[in-house]
Amino acid sequence: MAIIRWAPGVLPEPWFGRVSWVADGDTVRSSGDSGRRWVRLWGIDAPECGQAWFLESKAKLIELVWGKVIAWSPVSMDKYRRVVCRLVAPGGVDVGRAMLECGLAWWEPKWAVNDEVLHGAQTVARAARVGIWSTDNWGWAPWVWRHRARVGG
Repeated sequence: MAIIRWAPGVLPEPWFGRVSWVADGDTVRSSGDSGRRWVRLWGIDAPECGQAWFLESKAKLIELVWGKVIAWSPVSMDKYRRVVCRLVAPGGVDVGRAMLECGLAWWEPKWAVNDEVLHGAQTVARAARVGIWSTDNWGWAPWVWRHRARVGG
């Protein structure tokens, strides 16, 4: 089954599809009759491989979406030509918000600057000291981690 790629700036219509793969805490793959689609979750950034909380974050996303039929609502496209989507799991669960509420992802202010729901979910998780916020040494946000890895610092 081929991996679907879209032309820059061309977003697909919303769809329903089953999650067939979870790469990490913010990237999944949808499989259906038309092929496989790599999707990045809107408004969050999860720990990278090698960072503290990576395995916990990935495990939580697996728990939330693995094998389930999800509603996929495209918002944008990233530089890797993955569609960036809001995901809604059965029962109306906003998957990005759920990842933030349990403290296993960061709200991504660069892209979701005006998303008060996601920002609020992170604020509550930090105040409750859950997940990555359970210690004062929570480390770097993933976008800082990636930058430091690129520049060797």
